Amino acid sequence: MKKPWPLFSCSPHCGIVNWIYVSKDGYLVPINRLLDFEKFFNVLLKLSESIESKGKIQILFALFIAALKSLNWRLVHKEIGLLNFFKTVLRMHMSPTYKSLGTIRRRIFLLGSMAFMDRYNFDLNRLRRCVIHYVTPDLMIIPFCAYNNIYRPRIEAEYSEKEIALKV
Repeated sequence: MKKPWPLFSCSPHCGIVNWIYVSKDGYLVPINRLLDFEKFFNVLLKLSESIESKGKIQILFALFIAALKSLNWRLVHKEIGLLNFFKTVLRMHMSPTYKSLGTIRRRIFLLGSMAFMDRYNFDLNRLRRCVIHYVTPDLMIIPFCAYNNIYRPRIEAEYSEKEIALKV
């Protein structure tokens, strides 16, 4: 790439996430069993040098080649079916909508876990890389853990409705 891109990622200490595929037999299969991501990104890196100034079609073709070289074909064929897989991938790239995922979307889900900071493990370096934010009524944007640990009592006191005693 000609110009460096900033790294937009949370701290590795903030959480974990993985896509999970539910097999036909009901087993949970991590997505990295279907696709070797390290191989995928290595192939993309090699291809990116030759397609840097090319158009969208060449970039999609490079993604397709990288996927071809890094898929676990036996498992994809058994679980999804090759024709169904290729039709779904083509639909997703031609018209990227939830509907374009077809029947695959019924058997794939995101599993995540977050490790939020509290006053005992608060870390400013982690906070600087926060990717989850609150927007307050006065439009301040505050990182999630900072909001919970520092700002929440003041914001809630300022914007919550006062309790009204009812006479019965």
